[in-house]
Amino acid sequence: NLFHEADANVFDPNPAVETDGPHRVTLDNLLSSTNLEGSFARVYSCLSDCTDRRTRTYTQYAGADTEGNFLYEPDEPSLTDPFSETSAYYHLDKITTWFEEEIGFIYECGSPPQRLPVDVYTNMDEENGYFMAVWRDTTERCAEIALGGSLTLPGRDFAYDGEVIYHEYTHGVIIDTMGWSASIDVDQFGHDYSPDGLSEGTADYYALTVTDSPVLGEYALAGFGGTRTADNDRVCPDGIMGEGHNDGQLWSGTLWDIRTQIGAAKTDRLVLAVLGALPGAPSFSDAGTTLVNQANALEGSVLDAGDADIVEAAVTARQLIGCERVIFLEDEELAECFADGTYYYSWHDPVDYMTCGVQFAVEAPPGARRVILRFTVVAASSTAPDYDVYVNLGERVGYGRDGDIGVVANDYAYVVEGSPGSLAWTDFSDPVLVPGTTYHVSVVSR
Repeated sequence: NLFHEADANVFDPNPAVETDGPHRVTLDNLLSSTNLEGSFARVYSCLSDCTDRRTRTYTQYAGADTEGNFLYEPDEPSLTDPFSETSAYYHLDKITTWFEEEIGFIYECGSPPQRLPVDVYTNMDEENGYFMAVWRDTTERCAEIALGGSLTLPGRDFAYDGEVIYHEYTHGVIIDTMGWSASIDVDQFGHDYSPDGLSEGTADYYALTVTDSPVLGEYALAGFGGTRTADNDRVCPDGIMGEGHNDGQLWSGTLWDIRTQIGAAKTDRLVLAVLGALPGAPSFSDAGTTLVNQANALEGSVLDAGDADIVEAAVTARQLIGCERVIFLEDEELAECFADGTYYYSWHDPVDYMTCGVQFAVEAPPGARRVILRFTVVAASSTAPDYDVYVNLGERVGYGRDGDIGVVANDYAYVVEGSPGSLAWTDFSDPVLVPGTTYHVSVVSR
């Protein structure tokens, strides 16, 4: 027997759920009797350059005791925490085994495909988690996951939260199943962040189905002031804004609705089939159509009679098929849109600006004397971005593709440059208000 077993202390799935933990578990599939290196997972602690395997430095803080176990206690906040390593090993081995035993998926990589471990680097000095596919050098590992924490209270260590690890691992499942890692595309509405939303929503769904709870991140995301939930009533397009983690809740909510009605086992397999049938950079409409088509194809095998109708009803209720990314605003209504800075996609061709993920439309009713739109910028850094606002009357602002992921506006009435705090149309403005017209606006970050 090449495999070893050892005991360790972990929270399952995290300290917010298992409030009386940690508890003792068995670590399976170990290939080493002294370190956390196994057939599915190898775990290290990052010292520097955690997301760059070319320059990364790392070590291992967790080592087996004299009885071969890893019975560490939580040491948080800390960046030298062996408990963080043991937690990451347990949960990564658990999710790998779950995918194989529950839905028959085996994560393979390389040419020819082979089964290799995923390397995890914990104790990263950043409260975040990253999945990194290894496209080359695939003789040692299929992928890498980096998990961090902070020395500043509350100092949540992402490796303590199994849901984060299940989520990050599922990104590998998506790439392996689809051969797809696109997070952005371009269509007539501008930049489309739907591929990222679908990826994040799928990763959330599988993390949640493993824990049998619709709420994700009760522990890891608490320091950011919230959680993500699949128990929601979002519809397209009002339930999206262009940010993948936010928009993913529309997709995870759709899948959770289906799971609630036909059961976890069938839904889990249906979602895997959908991944294998999606186009390379799918929209939410593509995803809805594919979900319905796969449900019909699988009825009588994976799904039971009548399940496809339930799936179609869920997709219809979420308004996925035919969804256009234009949000119509009522009087005094607030809405949000998200636009990445151009640096984020530096591995693509350079782009001059990035559109928000959604456009907005405001109807000026007959007899209206004034219409005002006010803009508030929430910047991810200390410097607020510059932005312009494109305006069209009666129809959306139109865009075309320029190079790889660049866009060019090709259908609009005029543009207001210089980061305007508001737009106002009145009887005396230039241009004047046109009652009975719908004003379409597209915000562009540059």
